[in-house]
Amino acid sequence: YTLAYPRQAFPALVDSVAAMLSRQADYAIDDDLKARPNSMDYEVGGLDQTVADGPLSKREETMRSGLASWMAHQKGLAWAPVRWPAEALLAGERAFRTFTNTMRADLFDNMKASVQASRPGTWTEDDAKVIANAANVASGRGRLPWRSDGTLLSRIFFAPRWVWSTAQAAVGQPLWKGDRATRMAIGKVYVRSAIGMAAYMTIRHLVYSLGADDEEHEPTYEWDLRSSNVGKMKVGETRLDSGRGFFQLATLIARVVTGQTKTQTGEIRRIGPGLFGGEDTTEEASYYNEEDVR
Repeated sequence: YTLAYPRQAFPALVDSVAAMLSRQADYAIDDDLKARPNSMDYEVGGLDQTVADGPLSKREETMRSGLASWMAHQKGLAWAPVRWPAEALLAGERAFRTFTNTMRADLFDNMKASVQASRPGTWTEDDAKVIANAANVASGRGRLPWRSDGTLLSRIFFAPRWVWSTAQAAVGQPLWKGDRATRMAIGKVYVRSAIGMAAYMTIRHLVYSLGADDEEHEPTYEWDLRSSNVGKMKVGETRLDSGRGFFQLATLIARVVTGQTKTQTGEIRRIGPGLFGGEDTTEEASYYNEEDVR
């Protein structure tokens, strides 16, 4: 979103900082989103708009805490040592929620405008559902199978809906439904994101290359899918990852399918007796979850 629509993303970032510093700003920004001309279409299409309080399933997976919410509501001086850190965590949650809610609304508005430009006067409820799904997937709120809200899975995995959305985006799930106009609108988001990412990574490579003191600090890359460094830029001992979880998912699949892993030293090792090869493969899945957390 940021790379595809920077002129919208940076104001959203400013709003998120304002929401972090002030609950009143948070309420005002939320009211502005609800007052947008397409707000009814958000509801009809099922666009997710996460909330500050309420069930965990309605809050942003990557930053939420029922315990912090409870501690922040405790009164009295005795609770101050735990209430203040909890308030700080909730401030971060407000910032993240404000940004992602704005992102979903912006993406929906942009894609709807594209559909209406392709076939004026024919916007339907089905269009709203297709476009809302695309915006949800792009922002980590894709629907899990079996109509699960992710609450139970989150006891085992970190941010299951975010991980599932990564897989959906990777295989182009938002493009599976709809007609030519909706696919064109969603495809534009994919293309703009790819162009923005390519430009960002090119500029980043040039900056680090020009700033390198010697060959050891020249940026290098790993493209073997069996390595946890795939797609990351390595500068010295520092690795920079801009893959949003796509590379970790690709590495998990490659390791499970081949039964092999590539270590940091470049050695190729087997991870089990074959496809879905037992405990070692389970450990690879566990490692993927830890990578996603980082």
